[in-house]
Amino acid sequence: MTKQKRSTLSIKCKPTMLVPPSSVKKTDLESEQTVVKTSSKEGETAKAPPKSQTKAKQAAKRGAKNQRRGQASIATLMALWPEAFNEASPKPLKIGILYDMIHEASSKGFDISRKQIRTGIMVYSRTKAYQDALCEGGARFDLRGQANGEVTEEQRNHALKKRERSNLLSKSE
Repeated sequence: MTKQKRSTLSIKCKPTMLVPPSSVKKTDLESEQTVVKTSSKEGETAKAPPKSQTKAKQAAKRGAKNQRRGQASIATLMALWPEAFNEASPKPLKIGILYDMIHEASSKGFDISRKQIRTGIMVYSRTKAYQDALCEGGARFDLRGQANGEVTEEQRNHALKKRERSNLLSKSE
């Protein structure tokens, strides 16, 4: 008795695979990778970008992109809550203001996501002007611009250390 071959299922569009061509030496593969894409024409190849883009360049691009997103988020926060957010003369924000903002944005139907709010607060609170306002101490403010809490000595000292660190970094560059 002979075994009959089972029919195999084939897929028309094969996934993209990284396959080194047989004519390329291994040393050539270290500098570039060849991507083989199967389509209606067999053997059609496209090359992957060279590894000349270093991780530092990629990180710089990501940083610039994140900074643009952060600036856009700050602009949105300043438009929605002008009493709390002011780039020219920032005031220390109350502890837990993020939750107040998320609640108000959802209850009033503002067109801003939770991530945009979080990013905006993060970028805003890392600015030099905001850190200087923390160093001065005093009251913290809510979304309406009303005093709500105080900057503690520990928070003030932390802001002073951050400012010293950034001053040292700017002098070394």
